[in-house]
Amino acid sequence: MKALIMAGGFAKRLEPLTKTKSKNMLPVASKPVIAYSIDKILEIGLKDIAICTNKIFYEEIKNYTDKMYNNVNFTYVIEGSEDNNQKLGAVRAMDYAVKKSGINEECIVMLGDNIINFDTKKFAEFHVKNKSEATVALYNLGDLEKAKLYGIAEINNKKEIIHFIEKPKEPPSTLASTGCYFLNKRVITELLPKFINDVKKADNLGDFFTYLLGKCRLYGFEFSEEWYDIGTPKTYLEANKGVMNELKNKKIKKIGENFLNRGVLVGEGIIIGDNTKIGENTKLLAPVVIGKNVEIGNDCLITPYSMILDNVNIGNKCTINSSIIFENCEIKEDCELKSSIISSNVKIMENAEIGSCSVIGENAFIAGKCRILSDSKIGIGMKTECNTMISGCVF
Repeated sequence: MKALIMAGGFAKRLEPLTKTKSKNMLPVASKPVIAYSIDKILEIGLKDIAICTNKIFYEEIKNYTDKMYNNVNFTYVIEGSEDNNQKLGAVRAMDYAVKKSGINEECIVMLGDNIINFDTKKFAEFHVKNKSEATVALYNLGDLEKAKLYGIAEINNKKEIIHFIEKPKEPPSTLASTGCYFLNKRVITELLPKFINDVKKADNLGDFFTYLLGKCRLYGFEFSEEWYDIGTPKTYLEANKGVMNELKNKKIKKIGENFLNRGVLVGEGIIIGDNTKIGENTKLLAPVVIGKNVEIGNDCLITPYSMILDNVNIGNKCTINSSIIFENCEIKEDCELKSSIISSNVKIMENAEIGSCSVIGENAFIAGKCRILSDSKIGIGMKTECNTMISGCVF
C-alpha cells in the first residue's frame, strides 16, 4: 500500500498569507498543516509517501518534510502550475500524481490542507473488512445548510455509498467527504483514467465519486472526531483553536531553556520555546503556543488560542486575543489584536487595533493609532497612515 498527499493548491481565499507561503505549510499550534496528514499516514505503518505540489511551493514543502521525517521515503510530484489559472484540477492532479510517482497498488489519499483526528488504523480496517474498492472518510456536519458547501454522501445500513453529490442544493444527508480516501488498484489505474477520458470537465473529486457509483464497491467510513478544512482566515483560526484545545485536554506543558518569566501562566496546554521572556504583570492564559526568542512586555494579556512564533517582540500593555503572529514581527505598546492573523516581518506601531479575522500580509507596516476593521486584508509590504480606519482589502 502507498500513500498520496495532495498539496498543490494556491489558496486564493487565504491571501495575502498564501502569496508567499503554501497553505499546506501554515502553522497550526506551531506545526505545519501537512505534518498532521503525514503523521496520520505513519499511524498505519506506511513509509512511502508521494506528495503532489506545485512549482512555486515545492521547495518549501520538500525542505520541511526531508528535515523532519528522516525515516520516510518521500516522492515529490511537481505540477507545472505557477498560479491558480494553470491548475490541473483535483482529479487530473491526482491522476498525474499517481502516474508520475509510479503508484500501481492500493493507496490512501489525503489532502495536505485538512486536519483529521480519527484513528486511521480503524479507517484501514474498515476498508479491508468490507472488501471495499473505494472508501471515503465522512464527517457528519449535522447541518443541511453547511452540507450545501461540500461533497455529500448518502449511505445505507451496510455503509455502502448509494448517492454522492458535490455541493448539492438539496443535500440527501449531512455526511461530508473530508478529502481522505482509500482507493484500490483498479480504481486508480483503470477507473480514474476512464473518468477523465469520459467526462469533459473532470476536475472535481466529488464528481469522480459520483461516477464510481455502480462501478465499484464504494463505502463510507463515518467518524465523529475533529475535522478542520482550512480554506479561509476564519477556518484557519478555528483549526488552530481546535488543535490547541487538544493541548489543553492532554495537559501539555513544554517550557524551553532560558525561559525568563516575570508574569503569570494560567491553565493547561502551554508550549514556550527557548530564550523567551515574559514581562511583569503579563498574563498568559492557556492554551497558548509561544516560539523561541520571543519578548513580551509588561502588563500584557495573551488570551487562549494565541500562537506567537519565533523572534516576535511585543511591547507593554498589549492584548493579543486568540491571534496568530508569524515570525519576526514587532508590535509596539498598547496594541490590540482580536482573533487576527499577522504574517512574517510585520511592524505594528503604538495604539493600533486589528479586528477579528483580519489578515496582515508579510512586511506590512501598520501605523500608530490605525484601526483595521474585522475581515480586512492588508497586502504584502503595504503601509498604512496614522489615525486611519481601514475596512476591506488594501493591496
